[in-house]
Amino acid sequence: MSYYINPVEEDHCVFVSFEALVSAAEAERAGRDTHALLSKHRWSRILLDLTQLLSVPTTCELLDVSERLSFDLPKGLWIALVIRPDQARPAQFIENTARNRGVRLTCFTDAEQAGHWLDTAPKPLSIHSTSPTYTALSFRPATFDNYPVV
Repeated sequence: MSYYINPVEEDHCVFVSFEALVSAAEAERAGRDTHALLSKHRWSRILLDLTQLLSVPTTCELLDVSERLSFDLPKGLWIALVIRPDQARPAQFIENTARNRGVRLTCFTDAEQAGHWLDTAPKPLSIHSTSPTYTALSFRPATFDNYPVV
């Protein structure tokens, strides 16, 4: 298996990591498994780490990923996409397309910045509370100074 899914209860987040070469079938399976976890726990945050991914997506694959992001994911979802600097161009394409379709997705080259950004996303309501609760992932603030320029 070329991907790992780790639900983190205290952060109300699903961490997904891809490595090596990932087939379309594996990516689809990872998406279904992640969606099931989000639905089961009523979470709205994903940290998607692509830094170990070796395959380079084609333009058609990028369009397909962006289409699926806009239709297959629950409303209110926040996705932090962690990439290597050399993945910036295709990741920026995915980010722009996803955002144009109403998906809150942001790319980062630093996992700590991604975690901080996710920290600003609301957690689900507690059973015993009438107001939203928020997590503290304790990452340093994200800045656009570190975002790769392509």
